[in-house]
Amino acid sequence: LIRSAKILNPGDKETRYYLAKAFFHVGDWETAQRQLTPVIEANPRNDQALYLMARIYEKMGRRREAEAVAEKVREIVGDEKALQRLIEDFE
Repeated sequence: LIRSAKILNPGDKETRYYLAKAFFHVGDWETAQRQLTPVIEANPRNDQALYLMARIYEKMGRRREAEAVAEKVREIVGDEKALQRLIEDFE
């Protein structure tokens, strides 16, 4: 269904985000990263997309990138309660 939506509207960043999240949950981290990159390029302060990218990097064994992106998320979100909500919403 999400792939169909992407075919109908390939520039839709929200569709790409959810497609990346789906690929993440099935363990296809490279495809998840490819889907998510344009989302972050369009909005570098998208905390949900950045958090997902940090998780993708972590799964890929790219610890430095994961930590750098996670730090950006912390800067954008600002406080621990908001960060915790972001993490809970992801799960």
